[in-house]
Amino acid sequence: MKQFAKYIIAVAAAGTVTLSIVLFNMLSMLPAFVRVLIIAAICGSVMFGSYCFLKAQDDSAQSNDKKTERMIAAFQERLRISRRDRLPFAPELEAGIRQLNTLRQKQNALQDLLKDTEDSPFQSVGNDVNTYILTNCKHILSRVIIYGPSNPAELAIHKNSLQEMIDDNTKVLTDFEHLLVEISQIGDDITAETPCLNELTQALRSVRGNAADDDWQQPMQMQM
Repeated sequence: MKQFAKYIIAVAAAGTVTLSIVLFNMLSMLPAFVRVLIIAAICGSVMFGSYCFLKAQDDSAQSNDKKTERMIAAFQERLRISRRDRLPFAPELEAGIRQLNTLRQKQNALQDLLKDTEDSPFQSVGNDVNTYILTNCKHILSRVIIYGPSNPAELAIHKNSLQEMIDDNTKVLTDFEHLLVEISQIGDDITAETPCLNELTQALRSVRGNAADDDWQQPMQMQM
């Protein structure tokens, strides 16, 4: 649990105790069991709110991993079809699966490094990395799907596009790994300067800028 979540829960608990005491005295004209019921309802509401807050924290941490799992499954299925139909994209799909597995490992490592710390820019950048890689992988799958074997002249275009996206993923994942190494070396000072944070941010901006120049749109059936 992060320190921020602990702080919120501690404040909520202290506030609930104080409010319970005040209400118990203010409602002295009511029967004791009624006052107890009112205070119990308040405490129950606070406990439920705390549960929802903690669950939201856990769901947020697990969301990226679930999306990555689904994308890996989609790549594996497309790889199976490509091998069955002898389509020429098995190497690119295999590379995508390796990159997604690497992404999942690095995200898990980031969560371990940031455990019991307050929210930091590293978490935000980690989310940006996840979003970019998964979006790029959607484009890779879409390129594979729209390829028509009846028009082999398009193969080189698709191959070049796929390789560019794989190269972009490689660059971002490499910078992400360097950032993780830096985070692991700064100890308890999670706000220390990390040069790779700027490099990774610039890399994300760079590959996004390059993608903006591509007017190709993914097919509707691949929107997830």
